[in-house]
Order: sequence, then C-alpha cells, then structure tokens
Amino acid sequence: MAVRKIGQRWYYDFRIRRSRYRGVIPEARTKAQAETAEVRIRNQVFDRKYNTQADTLTLVEFIENVYLPWARLNKRRPINDELYCKTFKEFFGKKTFAQISPLLIESFKKERRESLTIHGKQRSPASVNRELEVLSRILSMAVDNSIIESNPARKIKKLRLDNMRKRYLTLEEEQRLFAVLTGRRSHLKPVVALAIHTGMRRGELLGLRWQNVDFARGLIYVTNTKTGTTGKCR
Repeated sequence: MAVRKIGQRWYYDFRIRRSRYRGVIPEARTKAQAETAEVRIRNQVFDRKYNTQADTLTLVEFIENVYLPWARLNKRRPINDELYCKTFKEFFGKKTFAQISPLLIESFKKERRESLTIHGKQRSPASVNRELEVLSRILSMAVDNSIIESNPARKIKKLRLDNMRKRYLTLEEEQRLFAVLTGRRSHLKPVVALAIHTGMRRGELLGLRWQNVDFARGLIYVTNTKTGTTGKCR
C-alpha cells in the first residue's frame, strides 16, 4: 500500500498505467485507516479512468471505429483482418469490454475449433490460432487506448498444432522414381532404395559407416537419430 505519514497527516501515492496520483487523507488517524482510504481512492480513480468505457463500449464498436481503420491503413492485406473481425462480431455480438473474460474467449476458441469451414471441413488448429492472435491484438490496442487495464486473451493457450504428415510412395511412384535413377544418377539408386524401405532421414543415411551394418542379421544400426538414441532398421 502506498501510504506514508508526514507530520500529523497521512498521504497516498500510487500509479495506474504510468499516471501518478498523490494526495492527503485528512480523515485517517492510523496507518490501517490510511491504507483503507488509499484502496478506496485507488478504486475510484480506476473506475473513473477505465470502467466507464469498459462497461459501455462494445468490442464490435471498437473494431469498427478503431481497429479496422487502423488495419486498412497499416496492413498490406487487411482483407484477412476483416474476415476475422466478421467472425468476432458474430460471436461476441453486443458484449462490452467488461464482459469479455478469459472464459468467454475459451468458449470462442472451443466453438471455432469444433465448427466446420464453408467447405464443410474441420477447422484446423492453425486457423483458430490465427483468429486468437488477431483478437489478442485488438484487445491489446484497447489496453493502449486506456479502455481496459489488461488483455484477457493473453491468458489463453493456443491450440496444439499437429504438423506431422505421413506420405508414402505408391508402387507406381517408386517405379517412376527408380526409372530416372540411371546414368549420372545411378549412384543414388541404393541410397533411395534404403531410404524408401527403412524410412531413414538424409542425415542418418549419409552418416552410415560399414560398422553400422550387420549383414549376417540383416540389420542397420542408426546412430545420432533425431531423438538422440540409437535405433535399428531391417
């Protein structure tokens, strides 16, 4: 608590978003009374500075009047932001900034993840994360404009991305590939065959030594794998 006694009087001294507020607390006789009064004064300042707009200004109004004009002026492809903002308008409707909580944003994230795209496909985690990034940028701008004190979207975890994609060559594709491994490319044929049938990475293939190959048992011992362990291939 930012209170101190000078002479026979207690004074408060605190900051809210880099603005300093100081004054006397004439009714206080003890430190406890001064601290209680300081909390009341701090809340009054905060309510006067922030909550009036937060309670009345809707997210949609801020998007239309502040964010989108800024995006159209400063971004090379504002069309993406306009599409995202259309989604925000549909979900948040007439919600004021005071009503936008981390729990509500979590509901938005869940709904978007479970909904389908216009093509009838499952919406990807990456798409939802991009929407959350733009929403967070809007709320940060509201903080910069002294409408809210903090950005509730900062507490939201992004969806985990699964970028793993398994792709196998078909028999026809293998045949076409081996068909071009002739002449100057013929030295690549055993390397490609080994890669196809073992799934080894380029670094693992190029790092092979004769001592890694067990011809009798038909095994290849792979060292320095991506996981840092030693593996076996047949």
